[in-house]
Amino acid sequence: MSDQLIVKPGAVPVLKAVAYFAAKRDHRLCLTGIHFVKVGASVRLEASDRQSLARVVVAGAFIDMPSEELVLNP
Repeated sequence: MSDQLIVKPGAVPVLKAVAYFAAKRDHRLCLTGIHFVKVGASVRLEASDRQSLARVVVAGAFIDMPSEELVLNP
């Protein structure tokens, strides 16, 4: 397993869609990123701008993660 987050081409449109819901200009880092969580063989992506929430489950074959949970900030 690598120590990097690897998103395969099939998951890029989903990642872009979830990123749309992350806050763009907020001093709270917890709202400006995308939260990745390994759930069995899948990966759950979550983002929020405090008013809306995106939560999507992607097959783990499309995303390789270095840990069970991480936040990707811009």
